[in-house]
Amino acid sequence: MINKNDKIGKILLQLQWLVQNRNVSMETFCTEFDLTRDEAIKNLSLLTYVGPGKYGGELVDIQYGDDEIRVIDSQGFDRPLRLNNFEVILLLLGLKQLIEASDDAKDLKAVEQRLLSLITEEDSNNDRDLHIANNRKFIEEAIKRGQKVNFDYTNANLSSSKDRVVSPLRFYTEQNIDYLDAFTNEEKYTKSFRLERIQNIRLLDIPISMEKVKTKQSIKKRIKITTKAWNYIRIFDLGVNYEIKKDHMILDLDYYDEDFILDTILRLGPDVEIHSSNEIKTHLLSLLKKRIALVK
Repeated sequence: MINKNDKIGKILLQLQWLVQNRNVSMETFCTEFDLTRDEAIKNLSLLTYVGPGKYGGELVDIQYGDDEIRVIDSQGFDRPLRLNNFEVILLLLGLKQLIEASDDAKDLKAVEQRLLSLITEEDSNNDRDLHIANNRKFIEEAIKRGQKVNFDYTNANLSSSKDRVVSPLRFYTEQNIDYLDAFTNEEKYTKSFRLERIQNIRLLDIPISMEKVKTKQSIKKRIKITTKAWNYIRIFDLGVNYEIKKDHMILDLDYYDEDFILDTILRLGPDVEIHSSNEIKTHLLSLLKKRIALVK
């Protein structure tokens, strides 16, 4: 028997899929989510009439008939929502009421915690953007001069490394996150660093010796991760792109930040399948062993 939370989770996944596929047949929708036609119509009706008005379409306008489903206007559902203080309070009160009435409110509590964290995150976004801009400006000057830099760095698992000496090579952006590609003296190959995690950066009066830079770049490789669709609740705050196919979630990622990839896998739990080269799997296992060794 499906409990209320499972049903809500499945309907939310259906809504996300519909927003991405705005014009589909009823048959395709039913096949994608293993629904009968009556079940599909019931869910579409519920989605259409979620909102304050009595005519539907305030949050997402879905038009459907016997053969076709169309998302006419997503009402901004596919973009981040901006809520005022009163709307946030109402949303939190509604979640609290659902949690208290539910027999298994695990997922709802996760949503509540994420909402609370978003309220405090927005105030810090401006400071983070300024920090990234300052780091970029400083490193651009180092690249222009052909000099090395020294900085402290926080990994995805929040462990810090001090006084990292690197030869900066280039900047790039993946999934709206800014990275520095640099040659590391310690590991003797190129590595990616998230600009927002770089602290206390200093310019060193040491020239970059480009002929010593090796071409091995693990960031160019790919990794594919599959797991149960409901696991999206564990990673939706990471900003990772994923695809939902029936009851499975698929992440197809560049292997550019190995600590972030490992952190994502650990969040998803043991019910994951990893499709990658043996080199990447060996590297991830090595990183995991290093983390375990740090536990005292």
